[in-house]
Amino acid sequence: MSHLFQNFRYAFRRLRRSPVFTLTATLALTLGIGATTTIFTVVDCVLLRPLPYRDSNRLVRVYKDNSRLGRSGETVSPADFLDLRGEAHSFAKTTAVATWSFNLVGGEHAERIGAMLVTEDFFSVLQVKPSLGRPFTEEEYESPNNRALAMMKPAGLKKSGPVSIVLSHGLWKRRFGGDRAILGRILELDGVPGEVVGVMPDGFMSTPLVGEGPIDCWIPQTYREGRDSRLQYLHILALLNPHVSLQQAQAEMNVMARRSESKRPEEAEGWTLRVVSLQESVVGEIKRQSWILFAAVGFVLMIACANVANLLLVRAAGRRGEIALRACLGAGRRQLMETLVPEALLLAIMGGVAGMGAAVWGVRIIKVLASEKLPRLDEITLDWRIFAFTGIVSLLTALLCTLLPVLDFSRPHLATALKEGGTTSAGLHRRWMGRLLVIWQIGVTLVLLIGAGLLARSLLNLGALELGFNPENVLTFQLSRAWGPDFGMSDQRRLWRTVLERVQAVPGVLSAAIGNVPLRSGGVSDQIQSEGLSDALRVTVDASTPDYFSVLQVPLLKGRYFNRFDTAESIPVTVVNRAAAERIWAGQDPIGRTISMPLDGGKKRTVVGVVENVRETRLLAELSPEVYLPFDQSARLLPGTMLIRTREDSRDTAAAVKSTVWSVDRRLALVDVATMEQRLSGELGPWRFRLLLMGSFSAIAFALATLGTYGVMAYSTAQRNREIAIRMALGAHFSNVLRLLLRESLLLIFSGMGLGLLASVTVTPALEKMLFGVPRIDFVSYIAITITWGLAALVVCYLPARRASRLDPMAVLKYE
Repeated sequence: MSHLFQNFRYAFRRLRRSPVFTLTATLALTLGIGATTTIFTVVDCVLLRPLPYRDSNRLVRVYKDNSRLGRSGETVSPADFLDLRGEAHSFAKTTAVATWSFNLVGGEHAERIGAMLVTEDFFSVLQVKPSLGRPFTEEEYESPNNRALAMMKPAGLKKSGPVSIVLSHGLWKRRFGGDRAILGRILELDGVPGEVVGVMPDGFMSTPLVGEGPIDCWIPQTYREGRDSRLQYLHILALLNPHVSLQQAQAEMNVMARRSESKRPEEAEGWTLRVVSLQESVVGEIKRQSWILFAAVGFVLMIACANVANLLLVRAAGRRGEIALRACLGAGRRQLMETLVPEALLLAIMGGVAGMGAAVWGVRIIKVLASEKLPRLDEITLDWRIFAFTGIVSLLTALLCTLLPVLDFSRPHLATALKEGGTTSAGLHRRWMGRLLVIWQIGVTLVLLIGAGLLARSLLNLGALELGFNPENVLTFQLSRAWGPDFGMSDQRRLWRTVLERVQAVPGVLSAAIGNVPLRSGGVSDQIQSEGLSDALRVTVDASTPDYFSVLQVPLLKGRYFNRFDTAESIPVTVVNRAAAERIWAGQDPIGRTISMPLDGGKKRTVVGVVENVRETRLLAELSPEVYLPFDQSARLLPGTMLIRTREDSRDTAAAVKSTVWSVDRRLALVDVATMEQRLSGELGPWRFRLLLMGSFSAIAFALATLGTYGVMAYSTAQRNREIAIRMALGAHFSNVLRLLLRESLLLIFSGMGLGLLASVTVTPALEKMLFGVPRIDFVSYIAITITWGLAALVVCYLPARRASRLDPMAVLKYE
């Protein structure tokens, strides 16, 4: 141990005497280890760590698929749930949940909260209990109030008593200040009284298990045979029996699907049941992307290791005389390795500690920049697993960095080394060790640059998509008010009108309208009939007030927009988008044509305008035919969203708008308040996030590979000063020397580029699902990035070659 301690002390002194080398090597390892630790933290918390439930490895979800219809991952019907609960032997317990939202009325204003309607085994499937109060009783599950509330039929429930609810910890803290006297309090949900019987623990379902929004409360529910058996709206969660695998459960689901098809052929034909682990269903598509990013950051770490190995190889070359002398005095291979390894271990320890610090900041940045759809985001933290991973990575990094120096110097050429005194050029095999590392760095960096380039082109293609509207300075939100026997659809329409008039008078508001919000939901689907159309065409139907198109600044292609004269008493009119006009009246003028729809009662409507296609649902959703109806002429449609165009930043007007809305009716809840720019940013967020990470890794790899290549070529060239001086003394012109050195550099560059292109063709198909409008083998990106990186590498190789070609041969030979 004293001998080992002495070697480490000696290595520390050597590092302290070489601050530039120590800082360069430590910085390279910090970047590599820090980036690797950051991404591993995400991978570990999102993919590897079990869900925060007991026996989470036994929790599964059951989906319905239909290959004939091209549908997968569908919810199930109550009849399917009853079959599973009564006949499936693979599951110890099964529960069905449905998501909904209610207005929580009270306080200064109403709040829209997410609710989950759960069957009796819900809490036992997840093996969790309320931290305050109790779970639901069997009588509460059987309550007719809860069943009616689940079917959205709240009329008359007040007479039958309150429903039972369990609150989330977040709602309890946010809305009620953590008051422990909340138990037994009666709350109002969409006009229905609800009695609080419990509060769930902090963090329970912070990551949604079904749906996308947060869950604020739970309501008991039960199902009976024959009730809405064809409606598929239930999410099935189940707990596998011990020693039952997913494969065995899936085999039983296949049998049950065939049995259901024979019992209910009209509704079950072609449908199959699929069992997926709950963690797999939560993680979804992010799993593949996370592993791709982890592989990319692994490449960065390997480039950092190659850089430090090159530096250690160069540093060890200066110790050849010392190592040869030690060997002559009887030092064996182990003793020689002990003189080389401690230095790399100290560098790895310093790089690991600094890398962990960098990972702390990296995780914070990822949590800020990550899309809201990144699952388990709140669970991403640094713990002992991450520290252990960083320690293992640091140890492996030290071993990789010392591998080449140890192999090269554990068998020193004693006579040659002692004769050269450690001052002359390295042997040919040693130069090629460094050059092989250069080839590796160039190739791996090219792979990362091509990946980042493909993602960048995808983001540019997304940004170039025509939205059909102007998202600047537009504020949007949803209005929510509970229905009831004393507040019907006509009352809502009058209330919406009053709110619209008040909002239009708010300072800073240019115009306001009621209608569907682009990039959010879209309208109602219906079939349209028109002259010249042989078959009914499926279209999206929206209702909007006259200023809707001016608020969004949707281009008018033909005819006119709606105006204030399009009332319930006037001639029924409609405006269609370009896709509908082209599908129905291709090559003809649609103005003046008539259409009819079942949703509209079959009345004839005259087309008065054609507008540009608007991306109503998602940025990448296919543009579908769309029909717009005037708000006052659409008795069966009631859009609950409002759009406001402001003079300046619409976020500054949001507070005044909220106050104005609540001044009209305190029972109104404003839901999903966001600007159109925020919605657009949310659509582009996952693409930007992936590009940011891949671009950061590529930038780090580019910097490390550039510095590493320059260092190797500069050292290799310097080791050949005597050879170059002799060539020049014998008559070689500096241009001949420059060509000689560049020819060798070009061989390295072309070899690295070839390796990188071959690897890219093999690896980049894994990015296919992360690309948009870009082929997985995009020759434009490949060629542009290869040429750019090749020129950068050539410049890096040219600088030391040019310096060597300007040597004074007499000075070099005199020194030698």
